[in-house]
Amino acid sequence: MRPFRDKRDEAIRQYCGANYSEDTDIHKVPLNLIELAVGIYTQLLVGDPQVLVTTSRRQLKKGAVVLELALNHLLKEILFKDSLEAVAKDAMFSPFGVAKIGLNASKTVELGGVYHDVGQPYADCVSFDDYVIDMAAHSFQSAQFEGNRYRLTMREMKDSGLFKNLGKIKPTDPKTNNEDGIPKTSTVSRGKEQITEYMPGVDLWDIYLPYEQMVITVPDEQEDLIVRAVNWDGPEGGCYRKLVFNHVPDQIMGLPPTSLMLDLHLMANTLIRKLRNQAERQKIVTGYAGTAVDDAGRVQQAKDGHMLRMDHPDRVKEFALGGIDQRNLAFVVALKDFFSYFSGNLDLLGGLGPQSGTATQDELLIRSASRRLTSMQNKVSGFVSEVVRDLAWYLWTDPLIEMPLVKRIDAGAAQFEIPMRFSPEDREGDILDYNVDINPYSVQSQTPGQKFSMLMQTFGQVLAPMAPLLQQQGIIVDMKAFLKLLAKYGNMEDDMSEILKYKGSEEGPADEQTTSSPTSHRTYERVNRPGSTNRGKDQVLMNNLLGKSMQPAEQEAAMRPTG
Repeated sequence: MRPFRDKRDEAIRQYCGANYSEDTDIHKVPLNLIELAVGIYTQLLVGDPQVLVTTSRRQLKKGAVVLELALNHLLKEILFKDSLEAVAKDAMFSPFGVAKIGLNASKTVELGGVYHDVGQPYADCVSFDDYVIDMAAHSFQSAQFEGNRYRLTMREMKDSGLFKNLGKIKPTDPKTNNEDGIPKTSTVSRGKEQITEYMPGVDLWDIYLPYEQMVITVPDEQEDLIVRAVNWDGPEGGCYRKLVFNHVPDQIMGLPPTSLMLDLHLMANTLIRKLRNQAERQKIVTGYAGTAVDDAGRVQQAKDGHMLRMDHPDRVKEFALGGIDQRNLAFVVALKDFFSYFSGNLDLLGGLGPQSGTATQDELLIRSASRRLTSMQNKVSGFVSEVVRDLAWYLWTDPLIEMPLVKRIDAGAAQFEIPMRFSPEDREGDILDYNVDINPYSVQSQTPGQKFSMLMQTFGQVLAPMAPLLQQQGIIVDMKAFLKLLAKYGNMEDDMSEILKYKGSEEGPADEQTTSSPTSHRTYERVNRPGSTNRGKDQVLMNNLLGKSMQPAEQEAAMRPTG
């Protein structure tokens, strides 16, 4: 696994840049394209997952509601959104992201930097540096073993009551290198110096053996000492779930998205650094012949705009040395566009600027570009569904769990809360009677601006045109709530509270009279103003740098703002 870890480490160091820490140990990264791509994709892929539980058996409908509430409560309790973001981001740099799902059978204990309560299911991200799998296998299903490394203090091991042969375990210092002596990626921020701990601990390996249906635990430097061995009685497929964005035929290792971006990123930054050096070396000097000493002295002492008497003006000349190579600058602009192209049109996905002359064309481009994004989102949704089904299995089979829940019901203007309970006595049927899935749209993160736009679109295209039909069915639009949401998502709460007064509420005087707006006449005029795109401007700039003549229309387009 060393080559894949090395590539991952290189990409992460480029993602952090030279200014992240003293141990980044790379050249300056003035044009961090990797960070731009990973940031945009992480925002579009990771949201706050919501569970959907359905059943085909009518008598189990209530059980489905209770199980759905319990799972959604558990996801918030274990901060699953943070774990999902960590796995998705790791899958950008690694052949795949890994999550470990299990049930904490000991007292409160720290696993991988996260504390877990006794009896609580968990789903944590496993660093690719601390993960191992059978590299002789051609698929995850045919792997004969897989496992992960984690660290516990000797006190935690003793207090948990899960381990044996504690007297034979030798405490070790935290490692900064992997088994092959290569520094771990964690040294980017922690440094390569040996770390000492206040409480002695040891690195442990959990190894899952699917054919034997066992999990064994061994110390990192004492592989012949088994400190725990249990039969696997968890969900089918073991305790590890993988998120792979790009499968490679006949390979167990996937293709990380950053591996497709890294070469262009490195090339662009190499040229940018070269252009910077050229700009720093650029200078303008004045040369003169030996017979024009007096003229040169007058030029040196003259201020800007002064007139000079010169006896030999042809013997005093200005020389420009160095400066940015225009062809290299044009190549950098082209590399930026290439990077956006190979990354699935980042300018469009990240909302960095319009890509066409009209909004309609941009909508068509977004639908086309989102096919790649949709594929990645579907893989994230499938991964989350697998993890949630495992968590549901642990909840359903736990004989001791007791979870108070509340079901909220909206009945017109009134809202009700129904207390419920998830416990062994309240479970109905078998876990196989329920279909546990994830709302795919809940996995996708939405910014306040996107929510604001969706609210306006829903009101303008659905609620306003259908207002008469909605009123006939007893449905009214709560404009007060609507305006509050607009103010919230538009970051205008203070401004809206100043201009809006609500009659009969604490926010406005109750005796204010509602005034009707006077009749007004409006004239709508559609004006077509051509816009400009970032890519079009880049093309004009490249042509200019390469010495090509610019047409008047191109000059006008280059001067117009985007949007």
